[in-house]
Amino acid sequence: MARNTPRSRGSWFNESNVNQYITTNLFLESANVENGTLYAFPGTHLEGLLPSEDVVSYRENPGSNPGRTVLVPSKYEKVDLEFQKGDMLILHGDLIHGSHPNQSSRSRPMLSMSYISEGESFIPGETAKRRVIKLH
Repeated sequence: MARNTPRSRGSWFNESNVNQYITTNLFLESANVENGTLYAFPGTHLEGLLPSEDVVSYRENPGSNPGRTVLVPSKYEKVDLEFQKGDMLILHGDLIHGSHPNQSSRSRPMLSMSYISEGESFIPGETAKRRVIKLH
């Protein structure tokens, strides 16, 4: 049975950017299920980009699935990812993942950076103001 879940790909990438980016997250504080840690479906990046739909993602309600939704093939298991301050996570851009709602009074701040292949298109965003920073 497939199930709906948030999709890895942010709405700021083109659907044609399959296998063209990674995201890194440096955790500035610990993260667990209570304060909204991430979860992933290991191996789903091998499926290619599955069809998804946008869902409002800013300040989600507890129990909702922010971001994009996708049907996850039933052969994949959801894994909660817990982190300590200073841990780093590197995600393949097509890995299906999401985050739990923050049910606590504390935040889970992190520094997040995405890397995309040169020449690939993206949407800068009205408030994010994403821009190209060449690494060479």
